[in-house]
Amino acid sequence: MPSKQTLTSQAVRTKPAAQKAALVQRQGKVPPPTPAWVQRLELLALKPAATNTSQRRISEQHSPSPTSPASCSRPPTSINGHGKRARSPQADTVAKISANFVKAQKVTEGGGRPKASDYNEVAKEVILTAAAIYCCLISTSNAFPSPSEEAEMIKQAWDRANEDTAQRIPIALSPLIAKMISACGSQIRSKVKACVVMYVETLYGFGSGRGKSIIKQNCKLAEELKHNSSGYLYKNFDNKSGLYQHPIIQKITNKVWFNNPRDEGIVYVDLFDPISVEAIALVLTAVECGIDSWATGVKPSTVPNTNPSIPPTSRRSRTHAGVSSAVSQKGPVLSVSAFAAALKEYEEDTDTEEDGEDLD
Repeated sequence: MPSKQTLTSQAVRTKPAAQKAALVQRQGKVPPPTPAWVQRLELLALKPAATNTSQRRISEQHSPSPTSPASCSRPPTSINGHGKRARSPQADTVAKISANFVKAQKVTEGGGRPKASDYNEVAKEVILTAAAIYCCLISTSNAFPSPSEEAEMIKQAWDRANEDTAQRIPIALSPLIAKMISACGSQIRSKVKACVVMYVETLYGFGSGRGKSIIKQNCKLAEELKHNSSGYLYKNFDNKSGLYQHPIIQKITNKVWFNNPRDEGIVYVDLFDPISVEAIALVLTAVECGIDSWATGVKPSTVPNTNPSIPPTSRRSRTHAGVSSAVSQKGPVLSVSAFAAALKEYEEDTDTEEDGEDLD
């Protein structure tokens, strides 16, 4: 059996070899993956080619050199030559997103919800312009976008906002600003819903009382409007004439997008001339939800969402826009003969658009 002194000398001799093996293993480690929020920022703010170039530069600058003495003594991003902690590759990615953009300058560091007034006048103007354009895109192209579609729409709105405000050097889109713009999507949908609550009661003839007879009449009316060949879509409910010509469509359109000279339909006329099918589908979806809220016979205060995973308004909007959906559709759908009759009525109608009613 070897002596205690022999075992101790062997441990001393093997210690330098173990340290060398640990250093080699540490140098060969794969760098950690880029966090998801950095990847999303790059997706929103960069063109693909610029993103790859920036990442390559950062990787080259911070990759440890096998022959460098500093790489053997400490991790690559610990202490720089001035005695200060060096920035991580992720921080450099944000700082060097693109040399062609400038960062939006904040003037206040509020602890509450982020808002455009937190930034200087130049950035504030771009943010508000992008938010208005995003509302237009939600209204006229896709009222219920998926996360990837939403990111693309925000990027499209931001690029146009930089152009419309004549920025010599475009302002970079940050995740915080993108979050503020995204919130405008629910705001425009809520605005349409509020207008529906305003008009459904009077234009379809619902009663606001709570008597048994009024409640019964309201329940019957809501059932007929929804399930009697989708009667709420017709200008004349009794003889099913004037498909998609009910006055509520024009009234809601005017109130939401053309109510004053500063509204989106006036300022961004190129996105509303002509009114897209998707915009009409959004209006009709809100109208259908408004009628559903009268199913109990009592004047509603809110329209509940019974399925948080797939909004009912999203399913209905796809139906009105003529888009197929993987989700099974419940409720009545207009037949082919109903569309044929409406088309024939339109072709035989001699009235022009100028002959119609002047709706506010």
